Amino acid sequence: MLIGLERSKTEIYDRIVLELSAEFGRQGHSTVLTDPAAIANVGDLLAAYRRCDWVVITNSAGLLSLPLQDGFLFEAIPAKLAFIHHDAPFNTTDLGQIQRKLEAFLRIRERSLHFSIENCDQHDLGGLGIPCQPLVHMSTVGMPPPLASTSVERSVAFIGHAVPPIQGPIAFGTPRDQHYFESYLNRVRRYDHRVKEDFDALEPAVPADAPARLARLSRKAQYVQYVNAYSLFMRGAVLQDIGDHDIHIFGGDPAWIHGVQPSRFIVRDNIRYYQPIFEKSTILDVFRNTAVNLNITSLQFDSAVINRLLDCAAAGGFMLTDAKDQLDELTTIADEISFATTEELLEKLAFYLDPSNRSKRLELARILAQDIRRSCSLAATIGLMLDIMSRH
Repeated sequence: MLIGLERSKTEIYDRIVLELSAEFGRQGHSTVLTDPAAIANVGDLLAAYRRCDWVVITNSAGLLSLPLQDGFLFEAIPAKLAFIHHDAPFNTTDLGQIQRKLEAFLRIRERSLHFSIENCDQHDLGGLGIPCQPLVHMSTVGMPPPLASTSVERSVAFIGHAVPPIQGPIAFGTPRDQHYFESYLNRVRRYDHRVKEDFDALEPAVPADAPARLARLSRKAQYVQYVNAYSLFMRGAVLQDIGDHDIHIFGGDPAWIHGVQPSRFIVRDNIRYYQPIFEKSTILDVFRNTAVNLNITSLQFDSAVINRLLDCAAAGGFMLTDAKDQLDELTTIADEISFATTEELLEKLAFYLDPSNRSKRLELARILAQDIRRSCSLAATIGLMLDIMSRH
């Protein structure tokens, strides 16, 4: 099978594409990799994929998802299409563009598949007749080294973007601005709160006819994207309430990555900031040499476990994460490593940072690494995808 892939200008996503390509090769398939930066025109891009049996699209904002006057660029590709949604399927609040993309997905449904890590996406897309399969994030980290017998370098670490919490609604200029803000507050109060249920409460009736269902799903996707704009503030709300534990934040204000001096800091004596890290080896080193790593999932996900947890676990590190339904499917120790409230997070931090509980923490890290290698390995996940693709 010849499989086409588009590289990404975002380093972390490009790494995923390259690792997917390598794994397809290990499983006996050839790949065609295109770099949008090196493509002179759309014709060259389409020509590159002309011989492909499948084209796998991993980036909802990539060149292949370019909107055209009468559709989207991916529709012009004659090969079968597999969309991997490791983020939300739509990265815009433009309602018209969301609806047009859903209509495009319907037009190509006979020769396409969608793989999503979010349970609600599988249900919603499937309800429109768009084939969508469940998928877990793929851990691309190999076997971890033996767990360290010496003390770790830092107590608590968070890798990602976070800024101080916001006190009032963002002025998007829509009739639902207050509702988006309330969804953000709901997640701050309970980290297992489902944002998509807030939309369902606003529009409980699911229309019977297909066009009206598609329009409702478009509004739902738009709602999620507006709420997702609060993710940085939500993470900041969690981090500022952690108490007196030393916290090391790698990233923080995303101004860093745009070459602008960051200005939004959580000002507390126990919080230290560092520039964002992108190199895989550096990230894994932080995971392995921190007593408790933290994961705070963005607001676009209600049920999915993201790859930060998987990579930390596979690297042999220990992590506490906000509670997500998918966690129970991936590991036997979901309760021990998750939190639904700030109070629960504080209790578990105090427990796992207590030197007398160090052996317990290391044992849980070992079990989690074992579970993740079993359920989320790149080889197993790609093998499952290829099996589904071969039968479509």
